[in-house]
Amino acid sequence: MRSGQVVIVILLILAVVLTVGLTMVTRSVTEVSTSTTQEESARALEAAEAGIEAKLGGLEVQTIPGATYNLTATDFGNNAQVSLVKPLVAGDVTTVFLSQYDLEGQLQGVGFTGSKVRVCWGQDVISALESSLYYLDATGTPKVLRSAFDADPSSRGNNFTQAGDGVGCPTGKTYVLSGDIDIPSSPAQALFLRLKLLYNGSTAHYVSVVNPNSDGQKFPIQGQNVVSAGSAGNTSRKLEVFQGTPDNYPIFENAVYSGTDLAK
Repeated sequence: MRSGQVVIVILLILAVVLTVGLTMVTRSVTEVSTSTTQEESARALEAAEAGIEAKLGGLEVQTIPGATYNLTATDFGNNAQVSLVKPLVAGDVTTVFLSQYDLEGQLQGVGFTGSKVRVCWGQDVISALESSLYYLDATGTPKVLRSAFDADPSSRGNNFTQAGDGVGCPTGKTYVLSGDIDIPSSPAQALFLRLKLLYNGSTAHYVSVVNPNSDGQKFPIQGQNVVSAGSAGNTSRKLEVFQGTPDNYPIFENAVYSGTDLAK
């Protein structure tokens, strides 16, 4: 009788020990797996960052042990419309390039040669838009043509041009307002278009520039979408950045340049 009880007690003890042992082993395996995944994830992310640095900085980046990266770059632009990825709040300035520039900001050649462009913007009729078209005249002298559009310029008393109703604007975003900007005739060369939204406060509105003519003219490449995919072991991480054509600082709109020195 007592021997039977001893056997039962021993079996219970063995069951408890076995359960505790299996739990510890399972936990150890899980922790090792988690630690390995975290380590691989960190190395994959580091590799992805190295790829971005190599692309944007043009530098030779040190190889990450046990990790690799793969880069893909897709041109943004080269189409009959340029839809800005980031919406603008009041006072924000953005640039759409009409001539071909490299990623160092150097003028490479003629791009868009159409007679006009159409700017589309606004989720409602509250906002207005100011544009500055920079171009070279027949003598190669840089000049600027300023325009401004408002849905109701008379009530604001700002003497802006009456904005259009967004007809002919791209789909996919809300564009309830539009304005056509004439480009000076040949042999002038359009360089770039600076755009600023007004009156919309902190409510961000999307902006798009399109070619309203059926002449097949396309806007030049505005930059590249760069994707760097890093991998280490069974883990992968991906980073995506936009490498745009270098832009001027916003203060550019408040200064006049003579070509050799700052002119008052």
